[in-house]
Amino acid sequence: AGEDAPYRYPRFDLLGIEPLRAVLTSRAWQLGLRLLSVGLFLLVLLSGFFGRQVPVSNFAPTFVWVVWWVGFGFFVAFVGNPWPLVNPWKVLFEWAEALVRRLGIGDGIELRETYPVALGIWPAVALYAVFVWVENVFWGSPTPLYIAVLALNYSVLTWGGMAVYGKEVWLRRGEV
Repeated sequence: AGEDAPYRYPRFDLLGIEPLRAVLTSRAWQLGLRLLSVGLFLLVLLSGFFGRQVPVSNFAPTFVWVVWWVGFGFFVAFVGNPWPLVNPWKVLFEWAEALVRRLGIGDGIELRETYPVALGIWPAVALYAVFVWVENVFWGSPTPLYIAVLALNYSVLTWGGMAVYGKEVWLRRGEV
């Protein structure tokens, strides 16, 4: 390629390896990842609310700020983005929808209101800015209780957005 040709990052398709594809696309593997994701999310909440409120001795700050915020970013950059599969808010919402259907209460919990076009992806941008501010400026960012409270508030906002506008719409436009 000449000097004017754009540089392309090397890519390797893990799903191109048949045995690896069989494992990574299996229902058992995907369910295991989802259970792990929800379990870690619940552990963050429980340790934040009920654990020792010493940041270096509590799971919540280490997991949120080091493992998830930094480590997951590196994982996505070097391996790929499993977030659509393991997003605990999406997983719990889907499980709640399945329960509603199974109980015969309705055909789901999505109201599917029309998403305001003028909002675009600004809710996601604003939430991202809040998240960055909390991490870098908010004095209580390492405090486990504050992490749990913020995670719970974010959960209510995210599940509310999914319920009102539909899961896919909110995840594309409103979720960080």
